[in-house]
Amino acid sequence: MVPLRATAIELTDVPFYPQDDYQCGPAALATMLSWQAAPVHPSELTDRLFVPKRKGSFQTEIVAEARVHGRLVYPLTAGWPAIEQELKANHPVLVLQNLGLSWWPVWHYAVVVGYDPDNQQVILRSGTERRQSLPLRVFNATWQRSQHWGLVILPPDQLPATAEIHRFSQAAAALEEVGQVAAADKAYESGLRRWPDQMGFYVGLANVRYKQGQLEDAKSILQLALSHDFQSPVVYNNLAVVLMAQGQWLQAEVAALQAVGMGGNTLAEAQDTLRQAECGLGRQASCIAAQTH
Repeated sequence: MVPLRATAIELTDVPFYPQDDYQCGPAALATMLSWQAAPVHPSELTDRLFVPKRKGSFQTEIVAEARVHGRLVYPLTAGWPAIEQELKANHPVLVLQNLGLSWWPVWHYAVVVGYDPDNQQVILRSGTERRQSLPLRVFNATWQRSQHWGLVILPPDQLPATAEIHRFSQAAAALEEVGQVAAADKAYESGLRRWPDQMGFYVGLANVRYKQGQLEDAKSILQLALSHDFQSPVVYNNLAVVLMAQGQWLQAEVAALQAVGMGGNTLAEAQDTLRQAECGLGRQASCIAAQTH
């Protein structure tokens, strides 16, 4: 991060991959993935991103591919001020522009790496230009046509400068959903450090520890949540599941009973967990019920 003047910034360490024809999606994503990590060449991404009939890449594929690489994908929602805030935190931003007109779009992915407020210039890695400088008003006009679509793509143990609880939690959960359990673990940990009063991060972190076979860690995290007064049927049910995996059937039954007693929209799941715990205790009637459920 090299300051141009007292009020300007440019992230000179962000790599650059000049695009081939219609390959701005792979080139822009390779730029984001290679920043702060081992290089990823656009050619490694083309087969999974490029849609020949559309001569380009869809946003959903860009997001999905970044997650496959174990990165936290965080969408921006606050327009230019959000980009400026991320740049100040040394985070480049992937954006989608329409370089044509609303009725004749020319869609283009680029990476914002700098801003000079004195001259109202935005600096991008774009197309075949390593350092493209655009007037802010021109950039905003082309970006607005994509409804200000922009992403921060980070290692999962880092928080976006504009991080908001709900969207960050969704970004962490998305990593878990695509099987990037270790990356989700780091993201949930980061969220928990930032927002220790949010139950969802305890539950998410315990889930990924459970999936990784770290049962004692999962149990400790859920017990910590309960000690912070997160008296939730989800916490008690998940604790019961972990305790069953450890063979602690009686303690699991106690936790499952708590979950059932609290009711709520997870009642059916808690009842099933309770039946499993009772089955583990050798209660024949409960075993039969669980097998026919």
